[in-house]
Amino acid sequence: GMPYGVSLMREVAEEGNADAQYLLAICLYQGVGVMTDEKEGTKWLKRAAKQGQRDAKKLVFKQRKQLAKAILGGVIDGFFAGLLGGDDSPMPVVVVSSDGRYATLEYRY
Repeated sequence: GMPYGVSLMREVAEEGNADAQYLLAICLYQGVGVMTDEKEGTKWLKRAAKQGQRDAKKLVFKQRKQLAKAILGGVIDGFFAGLLGGDDSPMPVVVVSSDGRYATLEYRY
């Protein structure tokens, strides 16, 4: 099962909260409290971006840019590796509290 924080986040995400959708996407990309699932992560990321969640929109834009670059260069390797980090932008990291009750998003270089 998922830690309380992540399962609660999913509930809130399913209710349509864009911030929760974004957090859930990051959890899924990074395997925080859940099995890593890039496909599912992308689904939630796009939902959040569609609602105008700022960080989600930036990340979707970044994904598209990297995908275009990867296709042009014929290099798909490391696409996901570079997805949440790379260039000089900080990497979003989900930090779940020790009791598993809540999760926060921190940006680390």
